[in-house]
Parts: sequence; C-alpha cells; structure tokens
Amino acid sequence: MHPPSSPSKVLPIVALSFAVTVWGSSFVAARHLLKTLDPLALATLRFAIASLFFVGPFALALKRRTISG
Repeated sequence: MHPPSSPSKVLPIVALSFAVTVWGSSFVAARHLLKTLDPLALATLRFAIASLFFVGPFALALKRRTISG
C-alpha cells in the first residue's frame, strides 16, 4: 500500500488509527483499573473523561448560537 499523497487523505487515516488504538487500549486499561477502583468509580471516571471531548464543540455551538441556552 502506497502512502497517501495529499493531506486530505492523511487526516482520516490518522483519525481512524487513533480511534482504533484508544478503543483497543480502553479494555486493557479498564481491566487494570478494576483492580484498584470499584466499578461505579470507574464508570464515573470514564464518563468524566468522555465528557471532556464534548465540552469544546458544545461551547463552540453555544457561542455560534446554533444551540439555544
């Protein structure tokens, strides 16, 4: 397979590679964290981390007024 020549083809490959790596490693991390945390604390931690990814787009949408307050 030849490397992509344009930047518009590189971004989806990098994004998919990142998603697959993070998704795959989350199972390993959860298994190790369950040794020290109870399941409710782990679920809360995962929810808090995931919500951080939505703060930026949500704040931008509020600023652009595409979502009403």
